[in-house]
Order: sequence, then C-alpha cells, then structure tokens
Amino acid sequence: MVIRVLALLAACFCLSCNSGGPGFSGLPAETVTQDGSRFLLRRDGPLLEAQRVSPEWLPRFQPVARKAGTAAERRTGCRVAWVTGDQAMMLLGLACPGGPDPPPPPRNRYWSCEALTQSRDLGGGLTASDIALSCRRR
Repeated sequence: MVIRVLALLAACFCLSCNSGGPGFSGLPAETVTQDGSRFLLRRDGPLLEAQRVSPEWLPRFQPVARKAGTAAERRTGCRVAWVTGDQAMMLLGLACPGGPDPPPPPRNRYWSCEALTQSRDLGGGLTASDIALSCRRR
C-alpha cells in the first residue's frame, strides 16, 4: 500500500513539473530550444511564460533570460519589453506590432530575510539555538 501511495505521489510530482504557472496552466505549451536551453512557452495575449526544462549546471538569470527572450521573439515576432522571474520560470511582456502594450511587470513580492541565531544553555551540556528572521521587501 505504501509503495502505491509513493508511486502516485511521484507521478503527480513529475506531471506537475512542467505545468504552467498561475494564469497559464490551461494553455498549450510549445517546446523551443535556444542556444542549448530548452523552454516551454505559453502565451496569454501580451504575456508569455517561459519555463526552462533543460538541466543546466548553476544557471544564472541573465543568460537564461536572454535565451528565453530570443526564443520568445523568434516564435512570436514581438519584441520582449521586460522579463521577470528566476532561472527556471520567467514571465515576459511582449510588445507586438499593432497590438496592445504589455502590462507593466508585476511588483516584486519577494522578501529578503537574514537569519539571526542566538544560542542558549539548557544545562547538562545541552544548548539550543533560537532563530529569528530580519526581513525586508526587495
């Protein structure tokens, strides 16, 4: 029984690895390769989601975003106005000839946190660490 549950969970995890993000999950994906990186592209009007599905060793955002932008421009014929996201999942704003302007990029909703640890003696040679976070919006 446990093996069946684990197999089912593994199958669900694998199937969700290349599903679209919020607003793109029901859209068909087109697989595109650009300069050694493979992307799944999903388009919703002036917005395009690029999901990198190729394994890469320590990818950096700028080179991956450049490849995704080139792939998007090549496939759509539109100019990429902005790119946001990370190395695995990017959202691109497309400025198409005769089409509406892309909406502004979404505001950054991410936080940058620093872990502040403090050790305390529990007696008997035992210590405990308390962790506090100091966070700010990026």
